[in-house]
Amino acid sequence: MSTIPRMFTAVTLLMVVALVIDGSTPSRGSDPPTSSTVESKLVSDCGNAFYDDGTAEDTDWFYGEGAGDPDKMFAVKFVLADFGRTPGNTQITSFCAANQMDWGGPWPNEVFIYPAGPGGMPDDSTVLGQGTIYTGDGQGWYEVTLVAPVILTGDFWLVNRGDPAWVGEDFNMDFDSSSDAGQSYISSSGIAGLESTTVGNYMLRATLETVLPDGGIFLDGFESGDTTAWSDSVP
Repeated sequence: MSTIPRMFTAVTLLMVVALVIDGSTPSRGSDPPTSSTVESKLVSDCGNAFYDDGTAEDTDWFYGEGAGDPDKMFAVKFVLADFGRTPGNTQITSFCAANQMDWGGPWPNEVFIYPAGPGGMPDDSTVLGQGTIYTGDGQGWYEVTLVAPVILTGDFWLVNRGDPAWVGEDFNMDFDSSSDAGQSYISSSGIAGLESTTVGNYMLRATLETVLPDGGIFLDGFESGDTTAWSDSVP
């Protein structure tokens, strides 16, 4: 690839903070907003669908202008079957990104939810949801709650992607290198250039719910005290 992300090593913070937003847009280059539309809370984890182990060993990095370049991206592909989910009766309510490494941020980056298209690659002609995350200051997980849940009709992607709104900002992604689920990808040349990363698992997570035939919601995952993390036992 023409652009090689910079990687760092730091001590992982033990206290994790999640900021839950409802779609408001923070001002660029500043701390996350503290208005009534934002809730800050101490949590030990976030999401109930993920491939990482919860502890960041390092950070992949595109330099300053990368945050404004849509061709640059870190991505995780989510296979519904890995989490015991089926298309059509699963909805996504939120997503989150690890922010465990302190590099002098925070910096805003944009995360998009795309459905898997032909061949399993992201179909970026359809945006199921998006939101701004803040990372790079080691304050914990940053969680974005969708204004309304989105029904998933198949596998999907979370893509931390450069966006013109964030030109000049740093662009980084925490990763877990203790294992490799084979679901994390990187590109500096757009969707077509996505290739498996060599660092391990990018720490992007989703919260999924099962929609019952009568329209009700089956609350599982963290709602019952469990997680639905991927493991080698899942086909």
